[in-house]
Amino acid sequence: MTSDLLGCVQRQLATIRDRGLCADPVYRTRMSRPPVPVDEISHVEQEYGVRLPSGYRDFLTTCGLPGFGPGQGLLLPSDRHPLIPSDEGRDVIDLTAEFPFREAWDDDEVHQAVEEQAPDLDDRLERYFSTSWIRGSLPLLDLGCGDLLLLVLNGPERGTVWFDGRANWSGIFPLTLSRHSQNSAPEQPRLTFLEFYSAWLGEVINGVPRVEQFI
Repeated sequence: MTSDLLGCVQRQLATIRDRGLCADPVYRTRMSRPPVPVDEISHVEQEYGVRLPSGYRDFLTTCGLPGFGPGQGLLLPSDRHPLIPSDEGRDVIDLTAEFPFREAWDDDEVHQAVEEQAPDLDDRLERYFSTSWIRGSLPLLDLGCGDLLLLVLNGPERGTVWFDGRANWSGIFPLTLSRHSQNSAPEQPRLTFLEFYSAWLGEVINGVPRVEQFI
C-alpha cells in the first residue's frame, strides 16, 4: 500500500512539474531538490529522539521535500519551526511523548469563558493553547492564521495526520477526505501523510479552486 501511494505521489509531482501547475517560483526551485539522504533523516531522528512514520520517511528519502503543499508549504523535519524543540526554551512540543487523542477534541468551557470574559480567562487560554495538547506530533504544514497540520509520531494514532485549529477555535481533530472538519463522520478513514498529500496533489492537477480544496 505504501509503495503504491509513494509511486502515485511521484507521478503526481512529475505531472505538476511537466504541466507547469506550480506557479510559485520558490516552489518550482524546491521541486527540483534531490531526495533527502537517509543519514540526514537518521540524524534528525536521533536529535529529536523519534522515528518518523514509514510513509513520510520513504517520501523524504525517495521524493525529497519540494516544499510544495497547502498553506506555506511542507516543512522540513529539520526546520526549526517555532513549536519544535529549540534552545530558546519556549513552550515547545514534546516529540517523544504519546499523542493524547483518539477522537476530535475541543474545550467548550474555554469558548464560554471567552464570551463571558471570565476572570480566569488568561489562565484558561494558556492551558488551551499549550503545546501539551499536541505532544507526540510533528508539524507538517503551517496553514496560516495559526492553523497547523500535524503528523502523529507516537501512540495508536501514529502515522495519521491531524488538524490543529485552536487558533480559530476549532480544536484538534483527525484529517479525513470530507474536508478539515471536526464534524467528520466517525467511520471516515483517517489519512496518513501519503494519503493526505496524494489527495491534495490530485486536487491541484484537477484544477480544484483553492477555496474548494479539502484543506
